[in-house]
Amino acid sequence: MARRSRVAAPKGKDEDVRLMAALATFGVTSIVFFSVILLAPPVKVGPSEGELAPDFTAQAYNGGSWSDFRLSELFNRSWEEGGDGNWILIQYIDTDCPYCWTEGEKMSGLHSQWGQDVTFVTVVLELGIGGHEGSTAEIEAFRDKTSHDGCKG
Repeated sequence: MARRSRVAAPKGKDEDVRLMAALATFGVTSIVFFSVILLAPPVKVGPSEGELAPDFTAQAYNGGSWSDFRLSELFNRSWEEGGDGNWILIQYIDTDCPYCWTEGEKMSGLHSQWGQDVTFVTVVLELGIGGHEGSTAEIEAFRDKTSHDGCKG
């Protein structure tokens, strides 16, 4: 004995209207979403080629004592395109970040390799997370772990 398959009941007008409304809503939402993505100006991240990095001042730990630091003092204002000059690599870290502590060892290796052509500056930031206390002792411990003098706090 063969089974009879169910005959699908024809859709009513309400189901058709709901389906069309859902498809139209999805289509309009998709068009708006992609238009926003395509027409929005790109987010500016850092200075463009040929522009100076924004200047900042901070306290710097040089391995023995703390002193004032100003980024713009590292700039060679007499440098001309095509001339010899040094790169400046600015690294931002948090001393409570385990990834940042492993970066200290990597930065020491990079300093050994590129120290004659690159000025290394490490800027320590505090994330402001509850229970997270940054201190100058943490910065000193991080700096003392590295073999280069680029750590600035």
